[in-house]
Amino acid sequence: RAAVKGAAAGLACTSRGDFLSDQTPVTAIRNADPLLFVSVLAAALSVAISQNAEVSDGAFPFCRCDDYSSLSMPYTLVGPSLSYPSAGVTEFAFGIRYNGPLFHPSVCYTKLEANIYKILLHVNPECSDSFRDSGRFASINNVRKNALFETYPNGAAMRIVSVDLNQTSALSAVVRVRSGGSCTTVNSFFTLKYGAVDYSFTEDKANLCCPKVG
Repeated sequence: RAAVKGAAAGLACTSRGDFLSDQTPVTAIRNADPLLFVSVLAAALSVAISQNAEVSDGAFPFCRCDDYSSLSMPYTLVGPSLSYPSAGVTEFAFGIRYNGPLFHPSVCYTKLEANIYKILLHVNPECSDSFRDSGRFASINNVRKNALFETYPNGAAMRIVSVDLNQTSALSAVVRVRSGGSCTTVNSFFTLKYGAVDYSFTEDKANLCCPKVG
């Protein structure tokens, strides 16, 4: 599903979506003892929801991470430029600028230099249907990518996954998303910070790094 709501969406941001601990797969407990599985799963969900409060009712990027510091952000999202591929649809095209090496980079700065797994865009929660009706389109260098439009109590995020860029390949990347309906301008589709589209990146599925715009 392209639009996800509530705490269940937030749990998908954790690093253990299919595990109740580092070593215990959910399927192993379920197969060994169904009654124990129900009990353990209920307890795990209760803990996960309380530990991930920031995911469902916090601030963008609505994901529980170890490092949100802007000093761990090695890239700047540039743009967007606008085009109109069909009637009533706007395509927003972004570039990515590498901010350069640091003398003493953080762990997350180094991880993101090596790999961008996910691009997160701060979007207007009222634009979920507009994104869906325009084809749920997102691409990088004209290759379609899976994009999730996730809404939370305090906003919404579009997550473009399996980005697979690094500090070299990011320089030539063009990231495109589309929207229609009443969300065809930068101001209507996106949430801005310091006059520009708010964004973040993660380094892999673990989401340890979610640096925010400073």
